[in-house]
Amino acid sequence: MNPFFMGSEHQPLYALYHPAVGRGPGGRGAVLCNPLGSESNRAHRSLRVLADALSRSGWHVLRFDYRGTGDSSGEDDSATLNGWIEDIGVAAEELKAIAGLKGVHLIGLRLGAFLATAAGLKRPDTQGLILWDPVDLQSNSILGTPWCGHLDQPVPRDSGGTASTGDFEKMLREIQEQPDVSRSFWPHQALVVGPKAVPDGFRRLVGQNLKRVRFEEIDEAPPWREESDFGAGPVAARAIHTISAW
Repeated sequence: MNPFFMGSEHQPLYALYHPAVGRGPGGRGAVLCNPLGSESNRAHRSLRVLADALSRSGWHVLRFDYRGTGDSSGEDDSATLNGWIEDIGVAAEELKAIAGLKGVHLIGLRLGAFLATAAGLKRPDTQGLILWDPVDLQSNSILGTPWCGHLDQPVPRDSGGTASTGDFEKMLREIQEQPDVSRSFWPHQALVVGPKAVPDGFRRLVGQNLKRVRFEEIDEAPPWREESDFGAGPVAARAIHTISAW
């Protein structure tokens, strides 16, 4: 595991590279797209374990912090949804350059699943999406108070980054309905992993647009929805095994 900073000198992003064990350049690669706020803290261990598991399976893996979050640069007012989507693109290009890849898979957890989907729609080099426990955009019990701002409005600190989904859903819908298909690059395949209830809206979104999509309902308590200390607690072992096997 090799930590470094990537991106521009004005907007450096903290990243960690997990090289594919026993392999040189080329092969398969995955960029991990974090959840936000307290969910990111609680999911940290699971994402690290997933990255290690994929690395041992011959994948090149990159983890990173979005601008304005974690150890990346930027104040709160630099944290926007469009900015985070751009950061995923920076991470994808960095992993391709480091590992000599032609394309990458995007693995997103919670709101990171929607960020990964939006980034994947803009990138023809997205080979697949792995979308893990995506948030339910219609559930105030999960999202908290709806955010009525714009995509380029900073995400309020007290929202934890998980409430700014109204305009984000609108953006996904506009991309989905874009008549010029050359501007929308739906990957050929996706894996959607989650608890017993994968959100219906999300199921329709990917099910109607991807040629190959597999839904795996995992009956285990997601650690990121539980109160716990940073980095402590159990990992989502069943979901990690399902993703690694796929």
